[in-house]
Amino acid sequence: LFQQVATRLNTIAGLEVQVLPVVNEFFGATVTVSGLLAAQDVIPALQSSGAQHAILPRVMFDYQGNRTIDDQTPQQISAAAAMPVALAKDPTELVRYVRTLAQR
Repeated sequence: LFQQVATRLNTIAGLEVQVLPVVNEFFGATVTVSGLLAAQDVIPALQSSGAQHAILPRVMFDYQGNRTIDDQTPQQISAAAAMPVALAKDPTELVRYVRTLAQR
């Protein structure tokens, strides 16, 4: 689903969107739900991605959107990955954020 969204977003001039798969080392590679992603797995993937911005699934954080399962905040992930981090709960929020970036 996200690859389809990224393909459509890549039609916007000056924008390059990539879907970055993250292997869940925290619980094991067979656990593939984004709600069980840990920051310790996301941060290295972001660092090696070459990305300038990251949009993370909102569901990987607690109810308030403050902490991952390994107790990291979006701000801590942003600092460790050296890039701005946003959260999106659905494709509509994802597209809204990317459009905002494209207008800059």
